[in-house]
Amino acid sequence: METEAPTTMAANAGPAISALVLILFATAAWQAWQFWRHRRIEVTTLLWQLPFVGLLGFIIYWTGQGFVEDWTADTGNASAMVGLAWTAGICGLVPLLRGPVARLIDVTKVPMRLLATTLRDAVCILVAATLSFRALEMAWNSNVDLLPWSSVAFSVALITAFMAVAYFAFLRRGAGPALVAVVCTVVDVAQHFILEFKGTAILPSDLLALGTAAAVSAGYKCILVPTCLDALGLLCIALAVLSLVRPVKLPMTGVAEGDPSQKDSSTPDASRPPLRMTHRAITPEAFLSLVSRRRWNIVAAAISVVLAIACGNGIQGWFASNQVADALEISFDNWQPINTYTSRGWIPSFSIMVQNLAIPKPNDYTTESAQAAEEELAARYDSARGASAERAAAAAQFDAEKPTVIAIMNETFADLSIFNGLNTGYTGPTYYNNFAGALQRGSLAVSVLGGGTCNTEFEFLTGNSLGFIGGNKYPYTLYDFSNVASLPQQFKELGYTTTAMHPQNPVNWNRSTVYQAMGFDEFLSDADFSGQEGAWGLHSGLSDASTYDRIIQMLNENAEPQFIFDVTIQNHGGYDAIDIPEDYLVPGATDALAEDAALQTRATEYLGLINASDQALESFLTQLTQLDRKVAVVFFGDHQPGFTGAINDMIFPGEDELTHNTRLYETTYFMWTNYEVAGTDIDGVVDGIDGTAADEAAADDTTWTTAGASTLAAQLLDRIGAPLTLYQRAQLGATQEVTAVSLNGYLGADGTWYELDNTESLYATTVDKWRRVQYLEFAERVS
Repeated sequence: METEAPTTMAANAGPAISALVLILFATAAWQAWQFWRHRRIEVTTLLWQLPFVGLLGFIIYWTGQGFVEDWTADTGNASAMVGLAWTAGICGLVPLLRGPVARLIDVTKVPMRLLATTLRDAVCILVAATLSFRALEMAWNSNVDLLPWSSVAFSVALITAFMAVAYFAFLRRGAGPALVAVVCTVVDVAQHFILEFKGTAILPSDLLALGTAAAVSAGYKCILVPTCLDALGLLCIALAVLSLVRPVKLPMTGVAEGDPSQKDSSTPDASRPPLRMTHRAITPEAFLSLVSRRRWNIVAAAISVVLAIACGNGIQGWFASNQVADALEISFDNWQPINTYTSRGWIPSFSIMVQNLAIPKPNDYTTESAQAAEEELAARYDSARGASAERAAAAAQFDAEKPTVIAIMNETFADLSIFNGLNTGYTGPTYYNNFAGALQRGSLAVSVLGGGTCNTEFEFLTGNSLGFIGGNKYPYTLYDFSNVASLPQQFKELGYTTTAMHPQNPVNWNRSTVYQAMGFDEFLSDADFSGQEGAWGLHSGLSDASTYDRIIQMLNENAEPQFIFDVTIQNHGGYDAIDIPEDYLVPGATDALAEDAALQTRATEYLGLINASDQALESFLTQLTQLDRKVAVVFFGDHQPGFTGAINDMIFPGEDELTHNTRLYETTYFMWTNYEVAGTDIDGVVDGIDGTAADEAAADDTTWTTAGASTLAAQLLDRIGAPLTLYQRAQLGATQEVTAVSLNGYLGADGTWYELDNTESLYATTVDKWRRVQYLEFAERVS
């Protein structure tokens, strides 16, 4: 086998080797002929051939490493390999025509020469831009031929614009646009491998984490498939076309146009030896010509730079005044961005995400003022709750015992009894609303409705509110979290094992990348739950109960302190068919919605799912009380189902907009421990209230308060005595006046909701300080 390897490599690389030999032989023959005709050997021509020689050399090497699909055994692969090799070989000879093509233009009069050069360059750039667009989609997008014309036109136009900038920046030479073409092809091949290895699109956040990407890519085997070779072939054609682009040559001063005594630098001159200039050529006329030409070159260079800046400003101005999503009527799939990439093209999709990157900077912001605000807000906490005996006792207990912490973000879990009991007396999930022993519970202000789970995750895990970042943003898909403080990283520094679990595709919302950057040691996704003993599905996927079983298993197998973040999937929409066991349904709860049959069907199924979650939660907490280890739990819903807007309009017509909308962005939460937290009288009771004195006492000790998803983690850590960061202390200090912040506004200590831009409320100053602190802790870290 060892003796056959070189032969196999040579056979596979045969077309590329032949094309390389063709370029080298033809170039040597051409230059010999030029020398024989006393024409100058242009270095730029040789430089233009280097990309083709380098590409063929790379293909030969990569094939030898076994990283190109074996084309000898497949007709499709064979056509791709042979096509690339001979495309590169033939295109590698095109730069030899640079001189002849230029001379055809240089013999014309100046006005025609300028027009012809401009037309030639414009056509070459437009052709190269079109080829580059195709190359950008070729390797990874099987829908490239189905892209709408608007996406194609926008992509070609933007590539052309960038090539124009590069053209002028490189003083009207083809090398600038060539770099743009190379970038398009590199992105195409990179997107192919990222899609193959991770199933995701290239996001702006990936460009902020290139170092990490390079570090983890060593374990992958990057095999070039036929579509990759096709893309490289298109690049070769684009480079060949651009090799013909070169600056216009003007006549020398003092010599009449068309004067046969005027000689091109590449034309033999009988009055002097070829390839040399003697002292007799340095005449006053020649000197004046040299000065004039240098002056022209300076002026031309200055004009080119100005035009490059103008083109760049034009691109920036268009993006500043237009939203790509609106201009092209694109509804972006933030859940799985790759869907939009494949259906609308790479450039429009990536442009939309780039436009969503910007985070509004507070007025008159400085890092120093933000740091001062953070210290001031933290001092509020330190002088109040932070200085209390209860907090000191809880902190000492936590430091000594390190309880396991479980955070459960239950998919679409909400208490719809807030809609006036649905006008039927519905009281919400029975066990959830009646068990005693919670440390703290209440309503949770979230920033999403009917979807956007990742944004509630983001707020909880990082402590940053979407209210200070902006709407229509999904941070998981926009930013690099490597330098962002997060809850898993915080627990990891305390010696905890950190695990995230979500029984779905790990690339949804870019979780696989974000969780790793946040510091989770392990991410259990759909594949990790397959084959789990006793696991069962309900409605949209794995049941809540099955994820809780996995948590119990993890606790039994590892006695060390753990932080577990469970994102369930059971209750995910839609709810158009009753596909759950009848035992879970809540009879009569949706009768008042009968006038809208579709709405009633959705509400009926949803309430049945909430009932199933309620039962699973009761079983889970009961099991935790039986463990011989200390466990703290925070449970919360990520958002309401999308249909609650119709219920809200039906039951609460005529309300003011802020009150009406705020109700839709409210879920529920609780914090609970299976042990008595020092400084409290709550001992982890989980039985429903049955009228006993112990149950009533436990219920009375529970703290009821509305919280924001962005401060929920800080409040949990405070209640169980865990160490707090400066940022978390500042958040808790701010909540003394501003109870919760979300994308929809903020809740003041007076119980009133205010719009985020309300500068007249009693709490506007605190909100402004909070906004500055978050910009310091998040925006500055991802910019």
